[in-house]
Amino acid sequence: MAAMQGPPGYGPVMVLNPKTERKTGRQAQLSNITAARAVSDIIRTTLGPRSMLKMLLDPMGGVVITNDGNCILREVDVSHPTAKSMIELSRAQDEEVGDGTTSVIILAGEMLILSEQLLRINLHPTVIVSGYNLALQEAMAICERQALTVDVTDDKRMKQLVQSCIGTKFSSRWNDKMVEMALQAVLTVARAKSSTPAQSAALGAAPNSASNPYNHKVEVDIKRYAKVEKIPGGEITDSCVLKGVMFNKDTSHSKMRRRITNPRILLLDCPLEYKKGESQTNVEITNTEDWNTMLRMEEEYVENMCMEIIAFQPDVVITEKGVSDLAQHYLAKANITAFRRLRKTDNNRVARATGATIVSRTDEIQEGDIGQRCGLFEMRKISDEWFCFLECGYTIYSYSLSCFVALLQRCGLFEMRKISDEISIHCICGYTIYSYSLSCFVALLTYRAVRLYIPSIILGFVHSGSASLEECEDPKACTIILRGGSKDVLNEIERNLHDAMEVVRNVVYDPKLLPGGGATEMAVAAGLRRAGLKVEGVRQHPFCVVGDAMEVIPRTLAQNCGVSVIRTVTQLRAKHASFHNDAENVVGEGASAVMKPCNWGINGTTGDLVDMEELGIWEPFSVKVQTIKTAIESACMILRIDDIVSGSKKGK
Repeated sequence: MAAMQGPPGYGPVMVLNPKTERKTGRQAQLSNITAARAVSDIIRTTLGPRSMLKMLLDPMGGVVITNDGNCILREVDVSHPTAKSMIELSRAQDEEVGDGTTSVIILAGEMLILSEQLLRINLHPTVIVSGYNLALQEAMAICERQALTVDVTDDKRMKQLVQSCIGTKFSSRWNDKMVEMALQAVLTVARAKSSTPAQSAALGAAPNSASNPYNHKVEVDIKRYAKVEKIPGGEITDSCVLKGVMFNKDTSHSKMRRRITNPRILLLDCPLEYKKGESQTNVEITNTEDWNTMLRMEEEYVENMCMEIIAFQPDVVITEKGVSDLAQHYLAKANITAFRRLRKTDNNRVARATGATIVSRTDEIQEGDIGQRCGLFEMRKISDEWFCFLECGYTIYSYSLSCFVALLQRCGLFEMRKISDEISIHCICGYTIYSYSLSCFVALLTYRAVRLYIPSIILGFVHSGSASLEECEDPKACTIILRGGSKDVLNEIERNLHDAMEVVRNVVYDPKLLPGGGATEMAVAAGLRRAGLKVEGVRQHPFCVVGDAMEVIPRTLAQNCGVSVIRTVTQLRAKHASFHNDAENVVGEGASAVMKPCNWGINGTTGDLVDMEELGIWEPFSVKVQTIKTAIESACMILRIDDIVSGSKKGK
C-alpha cells in the first residue's frame, strides 16, 4: 500500500515510507466504527441512576473511582485516532454545558454503529452524512416543541431539575443537601452583565418584569467565583455554601484581631516591604553612619507605606505579596489585621464579595477602594488539625497535621493533644523528644541548637486555620466547603456538584427544560419516523437511522436497571405512537393545531414507564440539544474519513 502503480511498462512507484501503515476506503470506515463502538461500550454501564462505578489507576499510581463519563475517558489511554476523537467529544461537552458527557459518547457511538449497515449496502458516506444533517434539523425542531419554559425563581422546579442531574451520581444519597448547595452557589454568583447597581439588585425580581436580568444576558462564572474547598473529615451533611469567601491563610502576626464585625477591607497586590532592585546591585559603604542611614531609609519607606494605609482606617489588609516584620508591627499597633501572599484568584473573589478594589500602590488608595459589604470576619479552626499546649515551656510553633516543629528550653513536660485522640510526648531535660504514637518522628535537640533558635520570651502558640469573610451584602462570590470521609469521596462529590452547578447555570442562561428518562430521545425517534415518510430519495434511509439511534438512551437505561430491554422499549415506543394518534392530545384547530408534548419515559430506578412531568425528571434544554448536535456532527465527521495513514518517521 506504500507503492503506486506507475505508467505501462514501469514498475511500482514508492511514495510513502515502507514502514507506514495505511487503511483506505471501506477498511478505514469500518475500523473507525469499531473504535467508536469500543469507546462507547466503556461507559455504557455508567448511564442512569442504577449506573456502575469505574475504578481507574492513573500513571502516577493514584486511584480514581467515578461514574462521570468525562473523568473516565480522560484517564483512559487509547492509541486509535478515532477513539481519541471520541474522547475529545466528552471533554468538549463538559466544557460547553458541564453535563451529558456519557450520553454524547453513547449516542455518537450508536450513530456510527448503525451506519455500518448503510455502508455495507454500498450507500455512499456523503449521502449518509446528508441524511444525518437533515435529521439533525428535524430533531432540533422536535426538541423546541417538547421544551418547557421555566421560571428560575421557582424553587420546586429548579430542585427537580438538579435532582434529576445528580440522581445518577454517587452523591444521590444526599440529594437535598447537594441540590440546595448547587442552587445557592449558582444564584449567588449570577449577575447581570450590566454593571449598574439597579440591574444587579434585580436578580430577585419577577420573571416577567423588564428589569429581570434572567431575560437578558447573565454572567455566571462558576469556575472563577465559586471555589470548592475540600476538607477531609466530618460528614457530607456538614458541607455548606458560605455567603462570602474563605481562604486557608493565617494572620501575619499573632496579636492581630481574629474576629471583626462589619470590617473595612483593603486589597493590595504590592509588597509591604522595602522594594528590592530588579537586578543585582552592589553598594560599597565605608562609613558606619552611611549604613545606619540606609537602614533608616528602608524603615522610613515601609513606615510611609503603612501610614498611607492606616490613614484610611481599614480593619483588614490583604496583599498578594509579602509583608515585612516592620510592616506587621505598624499594622498590629494600629489594630489592623493583615494577610500576605494570597492567591490572585482568591483576591479577586474577595474583591467581588466585599466590593473592594485591588490597589497596586499604597499612595493611590482612595476611600472608594475600601470594601464595606462584609458583615463578619473571623478566624476558625476546622478539619483534623493539631492543637498544641505547653506547660512550663517557652515556645511552640504548630503546623497542620503531622508536620510540626517544637523547640524547647528547660521544658519539664510537653504534651500534644488531638481532638479525638490524646497523644503525650515527654521531654527529658529539654534535649530529646520521643514520640511514641508517631514512631516516625524523632527529634534530637542539642543544647546549642536550642540556644540558637529559641527566644527567651513566651510567644504562646500559633494555630493554623482558615479566614472567612461572611454575611456579605450581595456577595456575587462564594466558597463551597465540602466535608467527607476521604479524598476519593471528596473528589467524586466535587465532580457531582460541578455537574449540578453547570446544570443550574445552563437554565439561568436558557430557562427551558426537556423531559428526562429517555422521553426526549424517544419523542425525537418517533418524530423522525413520521417525518421520514416525507423524505424522498436515498436520504430517507439514513434519516430514519438517526431515529433508531436515538433509542439507545432509553434502551441503556432499561438495561442498567435490570428489566427486560425489548419489552420496555417496545412499550415505550407504542406509548409515544398512541399518544400522537390520540385526538385528545391536539390543542387548537385547523392550521394552528399543535400536538401536546409526550413526556413518557423510563424510571431509571424501577424500569417502569412513567410520565416524566409527574415524576419530576427534567433536563436543561441546552444540555440535551448540545448532546444531539455533538453526537450527529461527530458521526458525520468520522464517516467522511476514507483514509488513515499512520507510521513513524525514519530515524536519523
